[in-house]
Amino acid sequence: MARLPASVYWFRRALAVSVLFLVLWASSFLAGKLHWSLSPEGPAAGLPQSEPAYVIVDDTALRVSSGGR
Repeated sequence: MARLPASVYWFRRALAVSVLFLVLWASSFLAGKLHWSLSPEGPAAGLPQSEPAYVIVDDTALRVSSGGR
């Protein structure tokens, strides 16, 4: 079996490293977006809050007012 030329070998290695960095960058970017949209400070980005929020205390669910009380 004939060996591949060195240029093909290095091209494939550079391509694999580039794909790895692209995946790492994309996951970092999406993690930043998800952290922002799922933060407890507000509803998900661009989505209206459809249901009221509740806090569970013992066996009672207390509705959280939107006034920040």
